[in-house]
Amino acid sequence: MLKVLVVDDETLILEGLAEGVNWDKLKCHRPILARNGLEAIEIIKANGIDIVITDIKMPGMSGLELAEWIYNNKRGIYVIILSGYDDFKYAQNAMRFGVTEYLLKPTKLDELEESIKKAAKSIDEQNRLDILFNKSKAIIEQSNRQALIDSLIFDRISDPNRIKNALEDTCKSKYLHKIVIIQIYNYSKDLINKKDYIVQYIKYIEELLKTTEFDKSIDVLVQYEKDKILLYFSTNCSHISYEYFSQTVENLIHDLRLHLKEITPFDTAFGCSRTDRKIENLKNMYLEALEQCDAEKQNMLPVEDTDKEGLMKLLNPNFKEHIQNTDSQALMRDIDDVFQKCLDKTLSYAKGIAIELINYAIFCCGRDLLTGHIDMQKAYENIINSKDVNDTFRIVKDFIKNLCMFLNSEGISDGGVLIDRIAAYIKRNFFNDLSLESVAERFYISPGHLSRLFRKYYKTTFLNFLTKVRIENAKILLQNPRYKVYEVCTMVGFNDSKYFSQAFKKLTGKTPSEFKQW
Repeated sequence: MLKVLVVDDETLILEGLAEGVNWDKLKCHRPILARNGLEAIEIIKANGIDIVITDIKMPGMSGLELAEWIYNNKRGIYVIILSGYDDFKYAQNAMRFGVTEYLLKPTKLDELEESIKKAAKSIDEQNRLDILFNKSKAIIEQSNRQALIDSLIFDRISDPNRIKNALEDTCKSKYLHKIVIIQIYNYSKDLINKKDYIVQYIKYIEELLKTTEFDKSIDVLVQYEKDKILLYFSTNCSHISYEYFSQTVENLIHDLRLHLKEITPFDTAFGCSRTDRKIENLKNMYLEALEQCDAEKQNMLPVEDTDKEGLMKLLNPNFKEHIQNTDSQALMRDIDDVFQKCLDKTLSYAKGIAIELINYAIFCCGRDLLTGHIDMQKAYENIINSKDVNDTFRIVKDFIKNLCMFLNSEGISDGGVLIDRIAAYIKRNFFNDLSLESVAERFYISPGHLSRLFRKYYKTTFLNFLTKVRIENAKILLQNPRYKVYEVCTMVGFNDSKYFSQAFKKLTGKTPSEFKQW
């Protein structure tokens, strides 16, 4: 039985839907009722809701804002919107947040029941896919992943291709891989129970993985090897992007640093490889992470002990947004503000803050994007050797300027992270008036460079990609009998109905009218 939440500020509508729909026939529990979006969120957090039926205009939080919250926080919930507004803009905004059922008030109960049936069918199909995925995932047990590490990194199995082929045969989806190494050093030679400490250390890491909000669809293998704890992260879930996977692991490593700093009688250095899609590159990833460990150890030179919390007291809270938007002018102001607050401090303190500032900048945009492109170690060394506070923050400014130039100029990684960001932007904003020039301007690159990125990574043109996204969304809307063809044309961003019809037929083999009747 599915759990349904009905959200409306009108008592009569709430009661009417609760009593008027045959919930048992639809295999749903009697619905939970809420009077606004804020109340609905609290109910969703406390209950495993499957379907939300919501009005748009409500006090406190609107239905569209609720749909946006669900899209960002509880993606698996199916949302049906009821509205008194027969307005394209409302429907367009709802589509941005995954809403495909948009019914006008006064709502006919039979129409609502049909929408609920479609929701139930969609949820059932997703559940079946989840079960199949979990079964496939269970096949790749820890012993297999252990063998993978042993063969491809440590050369302990003579035929690594056997492991690789077995893994690829089991799961045809593309994997994402990342290696993190925690290197242990500076422990006392007299530490008799060193092994016990390391065992507890590893248990602590595993417990942290269970208790934090770490995405459970990302697998983690923890292994100890000669004063190094190796964390092997992997996933083959289609909904997890390269960028999300990389940032999720970076966030976890940041948490591990904070949690594990004080619990062991030895020092640790962290190293992260870039994310890679190829299994056979695991050894290179391991060496990459090991190199970062060594660099981090070398950079632990005599500066006053500062932590991220100390930096955050000095730093503009919008710094992360400025980094991600590559807003150089705002970033220079942010650094100047920190610099002014360090003028009455020791040079050692300023150097510590400067290093943390660079670390935080790297964290904000993801170390994956920078490995092999930005010389972080050189920046650290320059800060350590700086002669005064002014020189220290000049080095930070130069590093941030170079970072912004890099983020704005290239397809940032082997996987084309920049073009993936642009593609995601188009998928969220396809109904707007987009052009090659306007999108290029938004991401601070030239139209020619953007065109080359689409051809290189998506093997198509910008216009063809945008058209395909619009047609895919048009196919969804055309299944709703309430929308006419010319309305769908406008809703997905086409200004010319004739061109819409031609483009639709070219991609689907049918005209929009034929598809609607089919």
